[in-house]
Amino acid sequence: MPIPNPNGGALTPEHVQIRESVRDFAGREVVPIANELDNKAAEIPAHIVKKMAELGYFGLIFSPDYGGSGLDTLSMAIESVSRPLPP
Repeated sequence: MPIPNPNGGALTPEHVQIRESVRDFAGREVVPIANELDNKAAEIPAHIVKKMAELGYFGLIFSPDYGGSGLDTLSMAIESVSRPLPP
C-alpha cells in the first residue's frame, strides 16, 4: 500500500535541497573515482563515507533527539537515488 504524500506528490524545498546537495557531492567526490572503484570491485573509501556522515546523509529520517535531521522517508529516497547530471 503506498504511503500518502502530504504534499500531493510535490517536492518540498527541503527535498530539492537534499537532491541538489547529493548531486553536487556525488559529482565532486564520487564520479571522479567511480570507474576505478568499479573496476577494482572496491568499497567506497572511508574518507568519502566520513564526508557523507558529516553532511548528515545517514541520519535524514532520524529524530534530532538522536542526532538526525527529522525528515521524512521521501527525503531518504531522494538522497538514495540522486546522482550527478551528465556533463
